Amino acid sequence: MEDPQVTLEIAILPERIEDLEDARELDAAILRNDDRPPIPWDEAKRDLGLA
Repeated sequence: MEDPQVTLEIAILPERIEDLEDARELDAAILRNDDRPPIPWDEAKRDLGLA
């Protein structure tokens, strides 16, 4: 008989892996940014054509 908790954990595993990959990408981007100041949100939106 299958354990419902195990089935649930297996079902959400791809989402957890994606979250981990996103966190690793964010960490790498932070390291690449060094000590440069962040881009203000309004400027980023304008540069992306969102504002």
